Amino acid sequence: MKKTEKIILSCLLAVVLILAGFVIADEISKRTSDSQTSNPTATVNIPSTSKPNPEPTAKPVWHEQSKPQEKAEYIPPENAKLPYYIKVNRALCTVTIYGIDSNGEYTIPVKAFACSVGRAGHETITGTFQMCENYNWMLPMQDGTYAQFAYRIKKGTGYMFHSVPCFQNKKNTLETEEFNKLGSPASLGCVRLTVADAKWIYDNCPIGTTTEIYDDLGNPGPLGKPDTIKIPVNHTWANWDPTDPDSKNPWHTASARIEASNITTERGTAVDIMSGVKAYDTCGNDITSKLNWYGKYTFDVPGLYSVTFTVTDAIGSSAEKTIYITVTDPASPETDYSVPVSVSLDSASVKSKNALLICLNNNDILFDKNATEKAYPASITKAMTVLVALEQFNNYNDTLVITQETYDYLAAQDASMAKLPIGEEITVQDLIYGTFMPSGAEAAVTLAIGAAGSEKNYVDLMNKKASELGMKNTKFTNVTGLHNDEQYTTCHDIAILLKAALKNDTFKKIFTTQTYTTKAYSGYPNGLTFVSTVFNFLDGRQPDNSITILGGKTGYTSKAGLCLASLASSSGSPNEYILITLGAPGNYWEASPPNHVADALKIYGSVTEI
Repeated sequence: MKKTEKIILSCLLAVVLILAGFVIADEISKRTSDSQTSNPTATVNIPSTSKPNPEPTAKPVWHEQSKPQEKAEYIPPENAKLPYYIKVNRALCTVTIYGIDSNGEYTIPVKAFACSVGRAGHETITGTFQMCENYNWMLPMQDGTYAQFAYRIKKGTGYMFHSVPCFQNKKNTLETEEFNKLGSPASLGCVRLTVADAKWIYDNCPIGTTTEIYDDLGNPGPLGKPDTIKIPVNHTWANWDPTDPDSKNPWHTASARIEASNITTERGTAVDIMSGVKAYDTCGNDITSKLNWYGKYTFDVPGLYSVTFTVTDAIGSSAEKTIYITVTDPASPETDYSVPVSVSLDSASVKSKNALLICLNNNDILFDKNATEKAYPASITKAMTVLVALEQFNNYNDTLVITQETYDYLAAQDASMAKLPIGEEITVQDLIYGTFMPSGAEAAVTLAIGAAGSEKNYVDLMNKKASELGMKNTKFTNVTGLHNDEQYTTCHDIAILLKAALKNDTFKKIFTTQTYTTKAYSGYPNGLTFVSTVFNFLDGRQPDNSITILGGKTGYTSKAGLCLASLASSSGSPNEYILITLGAPGNYWEASPPNHVADALKIYGSVTEI
């Protein structure tokens, strides 16, 4: 073969290889485009590597569910004098509201309520009646209690629709145990409802509305029997009906919520996306079984996918949580996916002396105000106390005892307490939650003594851990955060602590828990309920953008000022953020929200995701 022919042949082979490369690239591009089309909110980045990767699965398995469709709201005809008809299935404690169809008949099921009818010996009447007489408050009723939105079912009788009674004509004196009986016979003959349901009938059903009361053990009604919500009887807000629309109702600061974390897995390794996902109703009860999800993902093609979990509790409070599923190629290093962020904020507008905002996905520092300056940590200290406890105790069901000596020693220093019982065996888990959520000093010191023999020995463990993590400007002298001139840290060091601690699933769960109920103890037959101080001070507030504060730890002493370490996530990207603020002026009582919470709302609110 001539030299010229060899050159021509080599060129032809090169062209063929280049064209083949284009075809492969085009195929990968198509697959990537398909995954992007199925998830328009996520940017799919195929991880790069210097080594050639094996081809993705030829026919990837896709998992997909559509977003639930909202039911169209029924609107009664404008000329309808009596727009609704009420049926009460006495046998199954269910109220069904019917609307008018095009023929003027009451055939359209609109709403269903769970109720309590008369208990044995006080049975609710059956029959068909026209309602008459309604009262905003019924003062007093047969047993001396009071109820809101009372509506007489039959003239000349005591049978009425009304809310679960209160002991006084005050909304914060609810008969909590009676409220928890909704859905079963419990009354003296009336039809009891939540405040919201009783108010709906009061507001929407004019006098003269027909009520039919009957028995049918086989069918609660066309909409089924709704679930009911249960109030922990020892909860701080147990004396309020959680559905009461009154602006003073503290339950308005709570809502249904979902706990879920992003997932990273190698191509070909399937993961149960529901594993570890939890849902809670407004009152803190586990409603994980009610979770739904929508989105599209596969474990067979590298990329970034999103899945959104949704849940609605028994009183209509809804929650939504989006997680991101990162599928990497086995030959590629793990990739942290993030969305670019900008923060435009003047340091002078932040009241805290020290502040640091970091994007956890890529460790970018987004806002820094004296973040390496030494400051007093106050009860932020307890983040380290809890992390060390999680590592020191092998069984969280083990028990320890809070001694009177420990309690008196801390009370003399005006330390915050979890108010756990003294002299009784308390589980390590309850002590850990008691340390973190209500910032209980007696719980923290008891953990320290139980794990290391003394608070001093435990502090040595804390300082050792700080050194291992690289917290070079931190020193601990106690486990509680009570002021000591020799106990100090920086925002930068607390960020190091949080980045390590949040990789511990148990720590992250504690860090983001809003309410927690202990085991039963003396004086607390239904357990003692702790409420996160972060959510107490947020009082339902969140930043005005797509960022949601998930939880954190507060702290305060007169010398440390107001302190806050918090975690937040974005609803529009996989980004997660931590923010540490130290040394905010004021105290917990001067303003609502206090300055450390106000700073958090401002700083998180300044985040713009590009």
